[in-house]
Amino acid sequence: MLLYIIECANSEQADEITTDLFKENLVFMVYCLEGVKINSLNMGNDKINVRGTLLLALSKALLFNEIEKKVNSFPDTFLIGVPVSAVNWDKITPLLEKTKKV
Repeated sequence: MLLYIIECANSEQADEITTDLFKENLVFMVYCLEGVKINSLNMGNDKINVRGTLLLALSKALLFNEIEKKVNSFPDTFLIGVPVSAVNWDKITPLLEKTKKV
């Protein structure tokens, strides 16, 4: 299982991405965090600060390529997949079974 961190251009785009991921049964849980402060370095190694919208989604690791393709169909997005090593499995397993079969 992976925790997918998806940086979105704005909250409207985050809603669209969430709808598409649910519609195709690619994820089973999504948290939307709006107004998140994002610090990064630009090409000149200067620190930049922006406010953005992040989605945190849980799903199967084997769905990464499909989720990546869907996320990349939207402009100004960034995707990271983080392995989940511990979780409350009795709560998650029924939800996990609702995602696309791989």
